[in-house]
This record gives sequence, C-alpha cells and structure tokens, in this order.
Amino acid sequence: ALLAVPAVPGRPWQGPVAVVAALAVAVGLLRHVVRRLGGVTGDVLGATVEIVTTLVYLGLVLSG
Repeated sequence: ALLAVPAVPGRPWQGPVAVVAALAVAVGLLRHVVRRLGGVTGDVLGATVEIVTTLVYLGLVLSG
C-alpha cells in the first residue's frame, strides 16, 4: 500500500486506500470460496488476482 502513495499526484491517500480496499475484497472472496468449495484452487487464485487488479485500477482511475 505504501508503494501506491505516488500513484495519484495530489492525492497521496487514494493509492493506499484503493489497495487496502481491493485486498479486503480479496480476503472476503477467499473466505467465501473456502466456505463454499472447501478450499482454494488455481482458478480461484487467478480470479482473485484479476479482481484485485481491476479494483485497484478502478480505485486509481476514478479520481473525480
């Protein structure tokens, strides 16, 4: 999250907030999958990476 501070000039808080929010979603997704499927597969990990990447990009782009 600290590496994301310079990602949005003028808003040093936006990068870390986007990263932390995306990681919170990832944790929730993985908990749900473990509960529903009983474990984590490679497909689940790949989907989690894609979701986290998309959320971080959206968090950095949607600066208003």
